[in-house]
Amino acid sequence: DAHGNVRLVAQQDITLEPGSKISVNSHQGDAGTIQIESKTGTTLAQGTLEAQATQSGKGGAIQVLGEQVDVLGQAHIDASGINGGGAVLIGGDYQGNNPGVHNAKTTYLGKDTTIKADAKTNGDGGKVIAWADEATRAYGNLSAKGGASGGDGGLIETSGHSLDVEGIRANASAVKGKSGEWLLDPNNITIQSTGSDTNVSGTSDFTTTDDTAIITTGTIETALNNGTNVSVTTGTGGTNSQAGDITVSGAIDKTARGDATLTLRAC
Repeated sequence: DAHGNVRLVAQQDITLEPGSKISVNSHQGDAGTIQIESKTGTTLAQGTLEAQATQSGKGGAIQVLGEQVDVLGQAHIDASGINGGGAVLIGGDYQGNNPGVHNAKTTYLGKDTTIKADAKTNGDGGKVIAWADEATRAYGNLSAKGGASGGDGGLIETSGHSLDVEGIRANASAVKGKSGEWLLDPNNITIQSTGSDTNVSGTSDFTTTDDTAIITTGTIETALNNGTNVSVTTGTGGTNSQAGDITVSGAIDKTARGDATLTLRAC
């Protein structure tokens, strides 16, 4: 529309084909908003969604929502801005707690996908959320970096009551500010040096097997060495029947870049 906003909502499935492009970029001032939502079906995004502020201002807001959300192929979603990153919501908002945003049951981000909410020159990185009430599989490239000339890193969240982030590349760093945060929010979590970032059967302490997650020490170390703070938080919503425990069974060794923090929160 005239205000730089695009809203595409359907009762059933929505498919954005490879090569498709929706843009609400702004050359002067803040970028606009894009909302793609399937009320009861699947939202499949394979093209480009842009809400960038290219000369001044902050990035806009992009929402890709549905009962099932799949971001596949070489999909490129970008809400970056010269003076601050915007917000990209895939499958829900922060910890799934925004009643105004449709939470997905499942969310999938393919390994060749790119999602950005960077501050390009000045200002803080924005927000990139990948959420699902049931299962989140996030394997792509996510960034919410602070500005090259100043500003703090933003927030990246990959959360679900069943979570797999094997091979994901998450970057919320800042060259001249405070590092941002990568939040992982499954239910029970084991941090270990072997294996891969995936879900496993519970132990005798668990009554179900679908909530459990493993985060490898290598995944955490990569983010820390990139200057990105990492926060691992247990969730208690949905149908989970676990205790919300964090078990650390391997050493975590930060060896590169500047200060970054690792925070473990067991609810």
